[in-house]
Amino acid sequence: MVSAHSVESPYSVPLVIGAHNIPIGFVKVWNDNESLYVLFEIDTDSYPDYAMCESHLYPSSTPLSWSAPGLWPYSNAYSPCATSDLYVIPLSSIGVSPGDTVYLMAHATIYEKGVHVGSAYGYSFKGSFNYTVQEKPAEKPVLSIVKTGPLKAYPGGTYLYTIVVYNAGTLPVYNVNVSDKLPDGVRPAHPEAPGTPTGVYDESKNMVNWTLGTIAVNDFVIINLEVVLDESLAPGTILKNNASAVGLGADEVSAQWSTTVIAGPELVVEKVGPVKGYPGGLLSYTIRVSNVGNETAYNVTVIDAMNLALVEYVTSTPIGTSTDNEVMWDLGTMLKGEERLIYLAVRVRSDVPNGTVIDDVVQAKWMDDAGRSYESEPYHWVTTIYSNPLLNITKLGSLEARPAGRIRHIDR
Repeated sequence: MVSAHSVESPYSVPLVIGAHNIPIGFVKVWNDNESLYVLFEIDTDSYPDYAMCESHLYPSSTPLSWSAPGLWPYSNAYSPCATSDLYVIPLSSIGVSPGDTVYLMAHATIYEKGVHVGSAYGYSFKGSFNYTVQEKPAEKPVLSIVKTGPLKAYPGGTYLYTIVVYNAGTLPVYNVNVSDKLPDGVRPAHPEAPGTPTGVYDESKNMVNWTLGTIAVNDFVIINLEVVLDESLAPGTILKNNASAVGLGADEVSAQWSTTVIAGPELVVEKVGPVKGYPGGLLSYTIRVSNVGNETAYNVTVIDAMNLALVEYVTSTPIGTSTDNEVMWDLGTMLKGEERLIYLAVRVRSDVPNGTVIDDVVQAKWMDDAGRSYESEPYHWVTTIYSNPLLNITKLGSLEARPAGRIRHIDR
């Protein structure tokens, strides 16, 4: 990956939503001699009603593996929700200097007109990306390229690849050409006019080419390519897709995306709830279960693991079964494309100490029509308990009133 170093010429990766890596904006990174700058930015032209109500960031001098965003060292919450946010982090706190690699994970909770629509990630679903700390700007045309797509796909399915080509240098790049070599078993969904912007498909090479012309400094081009997977692809096949970009005076850059072919149903679970709570207070969660696979899922169960030393189960819709340190729901059969919502309420025990972190983990299990068992990636939601201060408000008033009459309310 090519890095840039300033606010005028940052290094950028897509901000993608959901397990299908749909791009909704960018995460932009740059540095000066003292600090690392990370900007979350929603593409408000394409998604005018999207906003972030929370963001989380994890920068490290060593490679990262996925963990619950609520446990990451940096986070922000917004009220009202925001479309951009900038983190400024001292390089010394990460332990890096020019020439070193920073490993990053970025996460944001996305709402549309006040309704939660999912989680967004920097570069890919639950993924990480790297940035090289810069000492001085590039003195020649420099291109950067990032490619994203589905992590898992099904034979016969239609999916979206996204390529972002960025001018990360200090000079315009002329005669920019992009090539996308598709793996065997993958072809454009519309070979006569592949992609947006429209490219040219070379069937003999199974390659799509785009002529983009000039990309100005700090400018970028997003290419979306819809593809279809052959029905004959065997589960377990890894599809390695390579994209490259080159321009006049700029070195060729490339990016690769790997997709694993799977068969049968596939469930994705997400959970959203409060980031803070109080002893004796209620915590309300919403769990979203989606069958993103191409077959029906059978014997679907959802398990929410919780520490009953910290909370007690109150109620849920649909009704769940509380045993030991978990609540379980039997959802039966879920058709392809079907989505279910579970609403869960628990009460924080009155003796929970101030600052206690409740890490709530939810997971789905299911079977396919051949009786094979599967389980989803665990999804974490973290709530911090604060015992002081705590205000309660009670409102009193008449339960009945006459037309044109006065109603008296008392707030305590």
